[in-house]
Amino acid sequence: MCVRAIVDASAFRHFAGLTEKSAGHQFRRWIDRQGGIIVYSALGKYGDELMANSKVFEILRSYVDSGRAIDIDSYEIQERLIGIPDHPLRRSDDPHILALALASRATVLFSCDKKLCQDFSNPRVIPNVGRSKRRSVPSVDITLPEETSNSSKRKKFFNARVCASC
Repeated sequence: MCVRAIVDASAFRHFAGLTEKSAGHQFRRWIDRQGGIIVYSALGKYGDELMANSKVFEILRSYVDSGRAIDIDSYEIQERLIGIPDHPLRRSDDPHILALALASRATVLFSCDKKLCQDFSNPRVIPNVGRSKRRSVPSVDITLPEETSNSSKRKKFFNARVCASC
C-alpha cells in the first residue's frame, strides 16, 4: 500500500506555497514523484474547509485527475468518528481529521496544528497502521508559510516515506 497523507486546513496556504524550499512545495514534489497519495473527504467539515479555499481545491483536483488523491467515503469517516470525540487523551479540536486518518489508513499529516499533530502521532489516541507509525511533517509553522530554515528536516522526512510499489 502506498503512503497516504492528509493535508489539514491549517496548512492549506503552505500546500499552495510557490517557493522551492517551502514546506508545501516539498510536499507536492513528494506526491509528484509518487511517494504518496493525498486522502481527503469532499463531504462534511473537511469538504467545507476545502471548498472555502479555491486554490487548494484546484491543486487537489489535479491530483485526483492524475490518480494521486483519493476521496474517502464519508460513511467510513462517520463510523470512525464514534470513538474519537470522547477519548480522554485527545487534545485537538479536529476529530474529523483523526477519523479521516483511521478510515483512510493515512500515516502522514501535513498540518500547522501542534495539538492535532500530537494526537495524530499518539497510538493511544489513534492506533498505528500495521507496523507503520503515523507522523506529521516536521516544522510546519502557521506564521511563516515560506519558512525554509528546516527544509533539510522535511526533505529527510519525505525521503524516508517513499512507496516503492506505486
